[in-house]
Amino acid sequence: MPFHLHKKRNRQDLWRDRQLAWRPIAYLCIEPKDSTMLNQTHYKLAEGVEIPSVGFGTYLIGNDEVADAVYTAIKAGYRHIDTAEAYRNEEGVGLG
Repeated sequence: MPFHLHKKRNRQDLWRDRQLAWRPIAYLCIEPKDSTMLNQTHYKLAEGVEIPSVGFGTYLIGNDEVADAVYTAIKAGYRHIDTAEAYRNEEGVGLG
């Protein structure tokens, strides 16, 4: 099990994680095998950040399965991972 899952989380850690969570960090991960997913429409958000129009949804994927699903989606070329606190799978999404 990764180290960060063993340590107790404090309020400052949770605040930092929330500050980072809204950013499309998947852009920093893995290059897709082809450029199909790169040649798509993007929407410009406030502060100039762009987000792809097509995203990988994580609703109804259990926390124990979502890490593999997100990893596979990023490997396939997705750069927009749609998640929400209400899905209750954020930990697994972050590990993917």
